[in-house]
Amino acid sequence: MIGYLNSSTGFLVSIIAGNGINFGIIYMARYLEARRVQGKTSAEAVMVAHRETWVATLAAAAAAMLSLARSPSPTSALQTLRIIGGAGMILCWVATYAFLPPS
Repeated sequence: MIGYLNSSTGFLVSIIAGNGINFGIIYMARYLEARRVQGKTSAEAVMVAHRETWVATLAAAAAAMLSLARSPSPTSALQTLRIIGGAGMILCWVATYAFLPPS
């Protein structure tokens, strides 16, 4: 689908990772709030963070995915952005909720 990656398209990974890290930041901020402000145990704070952030961050990931996937693509580098950006945002969200929960 992509065909090739070069220096023009190589920057896309940093853009996607930079946007995708926001989900983990939001998750961890809610976790820390539950620990510090609400006095929850670690396990309780993980459940609070997971329960209270997944819908909002999924909506943000979907919006970012759609905006990247539907961007105008006059050049091949921007066509690659559509593919990598569309898949990358959702994969960053999945990675956050599959692997982030702190101990």
